[in-house]
Amino acid sequence: MKYLFLMAFAVTFIGSSCETPTGLTRSCPGSTVQSSRFLAQGSCGDTGVLTIALGTAGACTVTVDGSTTIGLPGMASFNDVASQTKYDITQGNLNFQNATNGTIGDNGGTACSSGAANASGVITLNCTITVCSTVGEDLEPTCAPGPTCMMALTPFTGDAAAYNIVPDASVSSAEAGAAKDATTP
Repeated sequence: MKYLFLMAFAVTFIGSSCETPTGLTRSCPGSTVQSSRFLAQGSCGDTGVLTIALGTAGACTVTVDGSTTIGLPGMASFNDVASQTKYDITQGNLNFQNATNGTIGDNGGTACSSGAANASGVITLNCTITVCSTVGEDLEPTCAPGPTCMMALTPFTGDAAAYNIVPDASVSSAEAGAAKDATTP
C-alpha cells in the first residue's frame, strides 16, 4: 500500500517540467525598484504626464500610470536589450502594449516599442495601432496592423496638473499653451 501511494504520487510528475515558461514570468535580473515621470507628446494621443514604475526588483513588467488619459497602452515591460542599460526606466528599451484578446467586441489595441533614450533623455515610442473588426456570420474578430504614430517621452519634474486635465473648450489654445509653458521644467 505504501508503495502504491508513492507510485501514484510519482506519476503526477511525469511529463511536467519545473522550468518557468517563457513569456509568462520573464525576469530581468538586476532590475531595481524605481519610478520616473515623463511628459508624453506626439501623434498617438493627448499630451500628458505619465509615471512609469517598477515595483519589484528583478521583474520586467512596469506599471504605466496616466497612460489611458494620454492614449498610450496601459502595460509595459523592458525589451530584450534593456539589460544593456541595466533595466533603467529612464534609459528606455521598453515595450508598451494593450492586450488584444481576439474575442467578439475586441477593438484592437496599441503596441509601442522604444530603443534607448537619446542624449537628452528623451525616449521615442514607435507605435502601431491594431484594428479589429468582426467579419462573417460567426462574428469572428479579424485584427490587422493599422496606422502608426510616435510619442516622445521627456523626463519631467514639473507640475503635472496642467497636462493631465480634460481639455476644456472654453479655454483658448493660447491660454492652454501659456499654462503648459509655466509648468515646463
